Amino acid sequence: SLVRIIDDVTIVYRRSLQEMPASPAEIKACEKEGVKIVFLNNIKDILKDENGNVCGVQVAKMELGEMDESGRASCHEVKDSLFTIDCDLVAMAIGQKVDFTPLNNNLKTTDTHASTLDNVFIIGDAFTGPKTIGSAVMEGKKIAKEIEAKYNEGAN
Repeated sequence: SLVRIIDDVTIVYRRSLQEMPASPAEIKACEKEGVKIVFLNNIKDILKDENGNVCGVQVAKMELGEMDESGRASCHEVKDSLFTIDCDLVAMAIGQKVDFTPLNNNLKTTDTHASTLDNVFIIGDAFTGPKTIGSAVMEGKKIAKEIEAKYNEGAN
């Protein structure tokens, strides 16, 4: 959904394509819409400028190891591999349990997708808890409208 309102969208995924739980059709659809997928990388920290605005993410390269309890290859950080990706928006898109501490220890959800931090929105399993893909698509459309409304409000 983000790629329809933002020109440049990149997914950072810590494992390889083979371990990605998304269906091949979903991955192909993302790429067809212009979403870049960066495999074997993991976001370690969210970087903010002096005004508290997101300005990038610190990323570590990853390598695959032995199979883990989920049946997928485990992944491990490559030593001394940190680099930065410039960005002004981070949408956490990870399943079921989300650790918000890289954003802020005091982050709380609200009754909308907006969090208690300015310009931070909560979506997917982090907002609804574990749900179906259909639910995630519906939530994606809702948050896209909320974000668009928020930024259109500021333009007036």
